[in-house]
Amino acid sequence: MHEPPRIATEQQYRVVRDAASELRAAIDKAQTSPPDRGVHPRVHMAGIETMRTQLEDLERQLREYETRGPRRDLRAVDGVTTVRCSACRRDVEAPRHEPWLIHGTGQYVPALVAFICPHCENEIRIAR
Repeated sequence: MHEPPRIATEQQYRVVRDAASELRAAIDKAQTSPPDRGVHPRVHMAGIETMRTQLEDLERQLREYETRGPRRDLRAVDGVTTVRCSACRRDVEAPRHEPWLIHGTGQYVPALVAFICPHCENEIRIAR
């Protein structure tokens, strides 16, 4: 079975949320209207069922993203970076780190930092 891609950013979340909303409206419209002229009722029902399956996939992705707590308020105050934990909504001091240097290129890439919230033990991941 094909696994749909995970939502990774707030922008992707908004796009998927809007697509799910539009799909719900399309399903409602299809259920309340008769099949188009020349379309067999079974084909019409199969189309509705396909949209329902797609909606289930989108809703699962949205729930997963919301559960993961992707929205992080990242800010620096007096040189200390804090992150708002999405689970307990408390500010947590992020560990200090250095970006990775790509050997031979002289370019730096942001490091992914993962740590545990000391208040609720939620895993927090940030890319800087």
